[in-house]
Amino acid sequence: MNQDLQKLIELEKVDREATRLTEEVAALPKRVAAIEEKLAEHKAAWKKPRPASKPTKQAAANWKPISKASRKKSPSTAASLQCKDQ
Repeated sequence: MNQDLQKLIELEKVDREATRLTEEVAALPKRVAAIEEKLAEHKAAWKKPRPASKPTKQAAANWKPISKASRKKSPSTAASLQCKDQ
């Protein structure tokens, strides 16, 4: 193949790649704007107050109030941290 023709084919490939990259760069602001909009929506949803969750029936059934008597019977924190080997 003629050397000039090979250079022309290579130049055409480079030109197509440059055009593709230029189009990609031109599209970036729209993509960034879409990402920022989505981020703003997520931030707004995160800050939005949510209703307090209600305990399930199972959790409510298992709940027992702690009486003062049972609090006195529980070991102190220092005693519960001692090793059993001692």
